Amino acid sequence: MITLNFSLQIFTSAALAAENVNLVYSIEIVDSNKDLIIQRNVYVEENKVKYLIEPNTRDWYYHHYYKEIYKVLDLDGDGIDEAIIWTHGSGNCCGDEYLIIKRIDEGFYTVIEDNELSLVDLEIRHTNEKTILVARDTGDGAGNTSLEETIAYLELVNGELKLIEKHYNTAWLPAEIQITSKELEEKQKYTPMPKFKDALYLRKIYEKFYGKIEPKLISKYWVPNWSGENPDSSARYLDIFDADAEN
Repeated sequence: MITLNFSLQIFTSAALAAENVNLVYSIEIVDSNKDLIIQRNVYVEENKVKYLIEPNTRDWYYHHYYKEIYKVLDLDGDGIDEAIIWTHGSGNCCGDEYLIIKRIDEGFYTVIEDNELSLVDLEIRHTNEKTILVARDTGDGAGNTSLEETIAYLELVNGELKLIEKHYNTAWLPAEIQITSKELEEKQKYTPMPKFKDALYLRKIYEKFYGKIEPKLISKYWVPNWSGENPDSSARYLDIFDADAEN
């Protein structure tokens, strides 16, 4: 009985100490000493000491070039606030991603990354005395015009993000215009026949509102000179974006 009271007193003191930790997160734009025009530094101030958060990776300033504080809140219920940072790459590099900065001890911080927080719409929900991150992801289907939508529920536990559950959406809105591979193979339907589904999709939209062009005025497709033998003008198909191509 004495041991139980003593343990309870220690736990209560530790919890009160955690609640008294006041952290101030900030992002400042500074001149870069790298090959960047500017860089966005993340800081956290604790006990009047300002710390620079800077993981020793190239990704921090290039893949996470743009940084904004999305939300500051206690994610794991330990009485100390974490910061959720929204990031985006520079140029055409890297899409939206969310990172979490967590205090481990005084002057000791870690940056938590997770694939489930990449290219998603993020929502924060408070349920049953827990804080849950809800990540909705809509990604392009490979080689087709479909989309795959997922929703993941995550919780921060002991300094790590835990995936509680993940689901795949099977509910769809009917498409007003549908493109099939079989339709793309019908060479005589249009003159000239679009070679790709996105081109056929745009042709269908045009005809839906304006009807068919008579007489047939389109005889050729414009394709940039740099596309070479590849008739698709999308830059995604250039050799320079092929990971297996020689440098």
